[in-house]
Amino acid sequence: SFDASGGVQVLSGEVNGVPISTAIAPFGSFAIAWNIPTTMISLAYRSAIVPSFLFQGGALLNHTVSFRMTQSTPISDVAGLLEVNYGVANEYGSNSGSAFSWTTVGGTAGLLYRATKKTFLTLTYSYQNVDNILVGTHFAYDRHVGQIAVTQAFF
Repeated sequence: SFDASGGVQVLSGEVNGVPISTAIAPFGSFAIAWNIPTTMISLAYRSAIVPSFLFQGGALLNHTVSFRMTQSTPISDVAGLLEVNYGVANEYGSNSGSAFSWTTVGGTAGLLYRATKKTFLTLTYSYQNVDNILVGTHFAYDRHVGQIAVTQAFF
């Protein structure tokens, strides 16, 4: 299957007390998904203006590419989850005079267990490397998250 959307955003306001001129900025996304009897695979691209609150306020043009796979396992009611993503964002229409951007690379792996028809238990591990850049200086860090989630469907 294929899904696409897009449009425009109106940007206005101020950055560090300096008014920015009103601008019209694009946004959009598309995703391609394949469903095979035991596997679901998707590839997606998204582009949008996002806010920056780290180091300085402003608007960033963000581009993200992600790959996701869900695979049934030989164990009844258990599926494996895998996701890999890459994102980059750069200043958009800023009057601040300084360059700010970020790059992220990450992934998630986990298992999904269907305990009942409406109850699911998910165990995941996520890793993300973030590299923030402010006026040529890098502020990089790694993030590791382990999560257990219970989901109850109401249908």
